[in-house]
Amino acid sequence: CDVTCKGPHKDKLRIAAKECGCTIEWFLHSIWLQVGISLLIYALVNASRVGFLEGLARVLWERLHPGIFTVLSTCNPNGELLKKGDKDEQTK
Repeated sequence: CDVTCKGPHKDKLRIAAKECGCTIEWFLHSIWLQVGISLLIYALVNASRVGFLEGLARVLWERLHPGIFTVLSTCNPNGELLKKGDKDEQTK
């Protein structure tokens, strides 16, 4: 059996391998960039939403509250409210 082929054309293989390598590298970089930008946009949108709603609640708090406030505090056995400096009353 005589071989009539001289083998693979090394210049064409080198060019094709370089193009494939560059395409894969571009694809991987584009995936990382897409994921990074998506996460950044997600974080910024959520942060702006939280900030906007907190600001809106602070501006419109009179319209948002039910009109009744509950206060939780500490008192002595006689029912008198204890203030921050009344440590001797707390021990009685």
